[in-house]
Amino acid sequence: MPGPWPEPYDYREFGIKRLHKLRSYSYAFVDNAASLWEELAGIVADKGLGPILRAWAKAVIDPADPGKALSEALMATAREKRVSDWWKRAQQKLVQKGR
Repeated sequence: MPGPWPEPYDYREFGIKRLHKLRSYSYAFVDNAASLWEELAGIVADKGLGPILRAWAKAVIDPADPGKALSEALMATAREKRVSDWWKRAQQKLVQKGR
């Protein structure tokens, strides 16, 4: 059965093209956040993202300090120093504390 697209569709390729197109606009937050996610994918590879996202989904998050639980879940899943260094930068831009 043919797919919904008239030609073969690779969502990863499309997503990367879209990411690079967004960089040509002045969406500073989107650009920074997308660049951070792309960097993490480069560190852990595609197979490493799933376990990280599953660990984050299972984490019990305190809205007053969400970074703590996210950090613990991340480090339990991906123990590389490069991931730790990435998180130090990413947390400042991607995580907001509740009030």
